[in-house]
Amino acid sequence: MELHLDSFMSDGYTSATSAHEWLSAIASAELHHLQVLTLSGCELAGSIGTSMLNLSSLSHLDLSNNDITHFPQQMFHLPNLKVLDLSSNSHLTGSLPEFPPGTALQQLFLADTNYTGRIPHSIGNLKQLTDLEVGHCGFFGPLPHSLGDLEQLAFLGLSWNNFEGEIPFSFSKLSRLEKLDMLSNRFVGPLPSLKASRKTIAIIDLSSNKFSGPIPSSYANNGLPNLTYLDLSNNQLNGTIPPSLFTLPSLQYMHLDQNKFIGILDDEAFPNSISSPLTILDLSYNLLEGNIPKFISKFTSLEYLDLSSNNFHGEVDPRMFTSLKNLSAIHLSDNIMLLIDTSDLVITIPSLFEFAASSCNLSAVPRFLRYQPQLNSLNLSDNQIQGKCLIGYGPTSGVLIFPITH
Repeated sequence: MELHLDSFMSDGYTSATSAHEWLSAIASAELHHLQVLTLSGCELAGSIGTSMLNLSSLSHLDLSNNDITHFPQQMFHLPNLKVLDLSSNSHLTGSLPEFPPGTALQQLFLADTNYTGRIPHSIGNLKQLTDLEVGHCGFFGPLPHSLGDLEQLAFLGLSWNNFEGEIPFSFSKLSRLEKLDMLSNRFVGPLPSLKASRKTIAIIDLSSNKFSGPIPSSYANNGLPNLTYLDLSNNQLNGTIPPSLFTLPSLQYMHLDQNKFIGILDDEAFPNSISSPLTILDLSYNLLEGNIPKFISKFTSLEYLDLSSNNFHGEVDPRMFTSLKNLSAIHLSDNIMLLIDTSDLVITIPSLFEFAASSCNLSAVPRFLRYQPQLNSLNLSDNQIQGKCLIGYGPTSGVLIFPITH
């Protein structure tokens, strides 16, 4: 038996309804065979009573998007409960219970609540768990090694908490992981090994932590064929960026900004047959040097490029961007002695909307800018350009004048 009241109660039939009253009424209605109960977005408020424990056949309980303040820990132990969604109850407080062997939970969603405390070691007893989402809560402390025992785990969401310490080596045993979200915590040490899940992982977000060391070789060398999103930004990672990272066949979003990566992005290290679906590439705020790599011209799906705040130098030939029909933003600011070709060739980057090359020691305005019909935002400040910048937008679009600060 299933009971879905989310649409009924959200159509004006209730307002700040007592969660205790509603759920007590349901629990006392002789619905012993009720398996699915959905009350998402029903404006339920207050505490959930223990009368819900009478629903022993319940396998799916969704109380998300309400204003519940208390949920009995015993409910986690209902013998048939496989899906529990308490997310988006911003005033809901509590902590995770101990999980005895045989606990049936397969999906647990607590995101955007005030749950706090540590992840118990007994989490490893949830052998059928596929989804664990506890983002935007108040959890803290190190992760238990037993997380590596969750052989069915596909989605692990730990973002915006106060977790700390190194990622347990047992993570290397997770073989079905598809999404790993750990952003904005206090994790340290090397990036987690994902060798066992290299063929399944699609999304990795480890940004805004204190990870250090190089990018593991298992992340590159075509080791993650289904990876579409990689965000390692705002950490303390160092070493060189593995060239093969740019050739991952499914990778669309790569954020490696705000780290300590060094070295030259050598064109010779990239095969001529390189093909990449990258749409966003952000390498800003690192210590990269040498010329702007020409292999960028092979990223034909690229929409956003940020190489600012590095040590790139030499001449940039804008013709490398002409094959990038969807490229709307180029950020090159804060690099040393960055010279941009000022020839009179008509070079058009058809979708270019914003261009930034401030603090690059430019002595002249790059002439190719006058041929960009979509250009709307231009930053050439803090260079060696004198006077004003007169830029035309094609033969019929007129001209715009940009003051140049220096």
